[in-house]
Amino acid sequence: MKKWILAVALGGAAYILLFEPVWGLRANRFLSRPALRNVLQGGDTVLPSAIPIELTKNGYVGASLFSSYPFGFKNEILVSAGRAAGVGVGDAVFVPVGKSGKILLGKIEKVFSESALMMTLFDSRFSLAVRVGSSSVDALLTGGNDPILTLIPKNAAIEKGSVIYSAGAGAPYGVPVGVVGEIRSSANALFNEAQVAVPYDTNILRDVMIKKNAGD
Repeated sequence: MKKWILAVALGGAAYILLFEPVWGLRANRFLSRPALRNVLQGGDTVLPSAIPIELTKNGYVGASLFSSYPFGFKNEILVSAGRAAGVGVGDAVFVPVGKSGKILLGKIEKVFSESALMMTLFDSRFSLAVRVGSSSVDALLTGGNDPILTLIPKNAAIEKGSVIYSAGAGAPYGVPVGVVGEIRSSANALFNEAQVAVPYDTNILRDVMIKKNAGD
């Protein structure tokens, strides 16, 4: 009996030494895949989550969203951080994704002592120069209830699902904004334009991150 137990123990130790590093490496590779990639290209939806501690230590301020229920306004949203927390007009606001990912949601337009008003990309006044896909195609994101990409060159190599990222002043460069939806010709037929799809629902978002001094 003792010999059998010893044999099992030795076999188990050999298994761990030989195979565990491989499985551990595979697991680490899997877990290290950016959650943002799954959200943007895999169709996942961003759910309410805590503000990543790593980002709060890097010039970001965490804030909660005040409810506008039952009206559900999404073009302007009041957040729970203001002048006292170092928030300023023009600061960029992001939806947190995973441990360190983020998606651009809007920018601060008015600041109060303990709160601030955010203009989101669902506001018709919002506009931002962006780039699209691996070819870095230039376009202009025009806000509204259904945001669109405008001024896309006719010969641009973009397709549905291409990632849209910030490239204009007023927001950190290279932050995802959403992905390309349906592509169509513009009204004057000189450019293409496209719908902008975002992987979150403002009605269920609870927290955001504000990048201090992003508007400077």
